Amino acid sequence: MRKFIYFTVTIFILFLTGCTNDSNRYKFSYDLTMDNYTDFIEISTFTPASNESGEKFIQIIVTIKDGDALLDDVEITYSLQHYSNFFDNYTTTTHTHTYTLHSDLIINVPISLFSDQTTVKITSIKGRVLTNTSREIDYEQSEKIKLQLESMLTPFLDATELSIETKIALTISGQTINESVFMNIRQSPFYLSSFSNNQGIIISESNNSYILTEVGRFESLNYYRLIDQFDSIDEVDSIPDTDIGVVLSDDFFYSFEDDIYTLTGDTKTILRQMITDEDTLNAFLNVYKDNKLTLTIRVNDYSYTETVNLNFEGGSIMVSMTYDTSKFSEANLNNYVQMPPLNPELITHSTDVSQTVKDQLFVSGTTNYYRVELTGGLYAFEIDSSFDMTFYTLDGTLVHFDKSTDPLYAEHKNIYNIPEGTYILAISSRADFVKLYDFRIFPLNSYKTIGDQLNPILLTEDAINVEIEGLYDYVILAVEAPEGGLLTLSPDKASNLFIYRYISDDHLDSSNLNNKESKPIYISLTPGINKFRVSSWYVETILFDIDLHGVTWHDGITLTDSYSDEFIITSRNGSNDYSFTMDNDGYFVIDILLDEMLSFPRYGYSAYISKSNDLGVYQSYTSFSIT
Repeated sequence: MRKFIYFTVTIFILFLTGCTNDSNRYKFSYDLTMDNYTDFIEISTFTPASNESGEKFIQIIVTIKDGDALLDDVEITYSLQHYSNFFDNYTTTTHTHTYTLHSDLIINVPISLFSDQTTVKITSIKGRVLTNTSREIDYEQSEKIKLQLESMLTPFLDATELSIETKIALTISGQTINESVFMNIRQSPFYLSSFSNNQGIIISESNNSYILTEVGRFESLNYYRLIDQFDSIDEVDSIPDTDIGVVLSDDFFYSFEDDIYTLTGDTKTILRQMITDEDTLNAFLNVYKDNKLTLTIRVNDYSYTETVNLNFEGGSIMVSMTYDTSKFSEANLNNYVQMPPLNPELITHSTDVSQTVKDQLFVSGTTNYYRVELTGGLYAFEIDSSFDMTFYTLDGTLVHFDKSTDPLYAEHKNIYNIPEGTYILAISSRADFVKLYDFRIFPLNSYKTIGDQLNPILLTEDAINVEIEGLYDYVILAVEAPEGGLLTLSPDKASNLFIYRYISDDHLDSSNLNNKESKPIYISLTPGINKFRVSSWYVETILFDIDLHGVTWHDGITLTDSYSDEFIITSRNGSNDYSFTMDNDGYFVIDILLDEMLSFPRYGYSAYISKSNDLGVYQSYTSFSIT
């Protein structure tokens, strides 16, 4: 954990350089050098608007850390780096200023009108500072304080359970960004969790092995996933540094004031405790030139806090670590979704895939594994087309399943016949993405009833309750009508049903007979058995009132002076031929009695009469409208 902190922030430390007594008002006088000036002063800058004459300048502000101190003939050379948006380049100028006793600590340095951004740093300093604050170190007292601090920290070093809270505050140009890391450690059985922004890792001991769990967040979903399992904790490469606190080295100087311990030491000495990689350490030291570091420790009854502060040009970083023996707790994952492991050996339970398994996280280049227990029968594989589903036996043998050949499911390309067994399911994709997916392996035998084309439900009652249990459920209906007629299905509500007529044993007409409204459905029947398939994309239950009456028109129907015994149902193309005989010349009247369920056509009926000649050939005779 400390490695993480010191990779993220840079810690600058203060240390003394020689001192001499000044006369009269000031007790101490210190020579300023590039190595120690940050012990006494710090600089900041401000760029106001141009003055009345249009000149542009930057203010360099020197702040003396000891409130009662003065600068005595201190000469400082500043290096000013300017960036111009207009020229898109950097230029550098220098400015040297001497500060005398009581001189103004704010100076105005002219800069180019084209300078849009200027940074300032000290490149040379000489002179001395007068102060009443001593920089001398009492080595004997420092050793006493170190022993006292070791005694205060012993209960924490010996603790078997500990929580660690790390806070990082980065301030740049007045804006502060805060980050926190929470760690919990237990010795036996071993447990370690490390979280930041609801993301992190958990390492837990179980059955003489160690389980590594990833905890993360994708979009709005919190999740966890088993990553690996180890026989020894030493095998875990990703385990954070669990050393408790900074080692109290003899190389530090210790002081104690206002209940706060202060440790001061050489930057390299301290950093080598925390950064073992030499390249990383050198890179750190190349960026941060300060050679001293200061750390404060505040000890309470059940906790202690280590704090370091880094002030740099334009901002600061504060890092604090609080060690507490009273707040240990294991991570609560109740509101997290468990993701499948990326290794089949880490599967801990079987997954119920008969219901939709939702919000599964896929990461490109990996494979998600599940253990599934399937009874024998037909199953529908449901998953986004960008994913592949592959099955293995428990010993890792690849398994291929046969697609269903049942014509009832011909429109579905995802129905497979699966033998009973327990399988490993692997879900992968060739696509390069990170996304959530849902999937289901649905057993068709979970429906209460399954449609049977060879044994349809005959409509012999006045009503039927049609229940569709899902996408793959079909109800096969049949009407026995020796003379055809009109089948009227009156639903109790609107529905999304699909009602198709069989035009052969295995083939359906392409027209959906359902109007998807709550209006009656009229179906002209052909003489004999009429068979229909009813389905839906949804779970639906519809009550139909059934009415069957009339006969279907056919060739050879003769008109007489009486109405037919049954209403005649028109053929599907709407054109019907009837014959009649006139023994003598004269007038005739055609009466049409409509079924009361229908309304008379607005424009009536068109009638065309053809007359047979002596040779029995029909020729157009006349036409008229019946209104």
